[in-house]
Amino acid sequence: MMGTVLLVFGSLSLLFVYQDWTNFTDRSVGENAYLTTHLQRMAGSYIASVTAFLVVNNTILPPVIAWLLPTAAVTSLIVLWSRKYKSLKA
Repeated sequence: MMGTVLLVFGSLSLLFVYQDWTNFTDRSVGENAYLTTHLQRMAGSYIASVTAFLVVNNTILPPVIAWLLPTAAVTSLIVLWSRKYKSLKA
């Protein structure tokens, strides 16, 4: 079951690498590429902190759920914020 966790986190990491590459080579599409990237990374660090807390202190949830629950919960917020701020003019 931990292969699922590695696949999810690896896929997200590759997505972030692609976003950074497009931003740093001036091929980004959005007006607020820096702002949306910053919001995504800040929320990602929050996900990492909550995941670490849950994994270390978990006694109730199955391990796979403890690993993926914060990602599933906060990713929808990241998508909403990114769409909102990407559409704003700089």
